[in-house]
Amino acid sequence: MRMFSQVYAIIYKDFHDIVQSKTMLITIMIPVLFSILFTAALKDVRLPRLAVVAKEKSQLLDALSRSQLFTLSYFDGEPEAADFVRSGKAPVAIILPDNIDAVLIDGSGTGSLSCLVDPSAPRQVAVITAGIREVLRVASGQNLRAKLEEKKVFEGKGGRGQEFLPTWILLSLMGALMIVASSLVEEKEKKTLQAVLVTPISLEHIVLGKGILGIIITLGSCLIVLALNGGLAGNLLSLAILLVLGAVSFSLLGIVIGQLAPSQSAANSINAVLYILFFLPIVLSESSRTMDILARGLPSYYVVDGITKAIMICAPVERVGVNIAYLLAFSAGLFTMSRKLLAHQNI
Repeated sequence: MRMFSQVYAIIYKDFHDIVQSKTMLITIMIPVLFSILFTAALKDVRLPRLAVVAKEKSQLLDALSRSQLFTLSYFDGEPEAADFVRSGKAPVAIILPDNIDAVLIDGSGTGSLSCLVDPSAPRQVAVITAGIREVLRVASGQNLRAKLEEKKVFEGKGGRGQEFLPTWILLSLMGALMIVASSLVEEKEKKTLQAVLVTPISLEHIVLGKGILGIIITLGSCLIVLALNGGLAGNLLSLAILLVLGAVSFSLLGIVIGQLAPSQSAANSINAVLYILFFLPIVLSESSRTMDILARGLPSYYVVDGITKAIMICAPVERVGVNIAYLLAFSAGLFTMSRKLLAHQNI
């Protein structure tokens, strides 16, 4: 009986410590946050939009409609469908010729189907064209008699191998978050800031130096990733501006976390939650309306979207103006918050 009372006392003590520890609570909440985001994404799956040019009804058109793989938008002519894709309202438009049933069903002819694709959305294009090919196989009795040819509605520099490159760049930029926050918290834990502050160096200069170092390391990492994956292409000015603003944004966020976090473990837990919050909605945004709405409020969305446009379609600075404006506003807000925390010597 004594053993049980001792075990109970230990359990009660540890449970009380966990409740009092913000770090432990954050660690416990991470899988909960994962489950909430995935459940929200699965509840409102968004079918990719496919533009269809068809002058008459056909069995293939019916098959595309019944497949439940796409949300279809219908057009009578190719120019209208091309404008629809070019404006970003659909990644792909398929052109159905008048003899398509003869090619697919009767086998009395051969031919090809043309698809107009948006080169700035390679992942969505890959998913949609794979779905179209599957519908073609089913409609033709597994004997595919028509080829699917892709035509870009405008020239892009990126290829299929670079479709995930903006995501890797985002992860590299988010490294500034961990670098700067950990450096600041380590200084607090080791009590080395007090020794440095005895010198003429001010607290503002210390924080500024750590932030700049985080930016330099992060940009170096991004350049390595870009060089290894052929990403130094497209509009380099737009790409450079977005990379610098992304590095500045996440470095400033790291400064704020470093000032607020009481310990290294707390900073790491906060960073882990932010990694999930900034990254997961971006990955799920293409298939979920809820995740798309959530993603558009995050700086990570404007980093990935802007870099995709800069690399894949050589977007000029004015084309990524919204992305730049958001990152500037986000950085300004974090800078103001950091200055207020410094004024209260919260470090």
